[in-house]
Amino acid sequence: MAWKGDPRTSTPEWRATRKRIMLRDNFICHVCVQPGADQCDHITPVAEGGTDDDDNLAAIHAMPCHMTKTQREAARARLRLSRHRPARQHPGLI
Repeated sequence: MAWKGDPRTSTPEWRATRKRIMLRDNFICHVCVQPGADQCDHITPVAEGGTDDDDNLAAIHAMPCHMTKTQREAARARLRLSRHRPARQHPGLI
């Protein structure tokens, strides 16, 4: 099955927000500060409590800036999850 995108960001409202942010930031990536940004990024990820408010959105390059940032965020999430999992004994050892 093909990826159809996030329903939250596949709306006309999101497209208007993305356009507004890209124009506001003059297509300058907030990570590397170079022109040519082609995506809109949540500075604080939604999964970490970030919102779709303009002050939490910024222009970003898809590659490598957004990809690298997303990988770091995913690593943080995995670390948070591993800290909250209770240690369990293997069922074969009970």
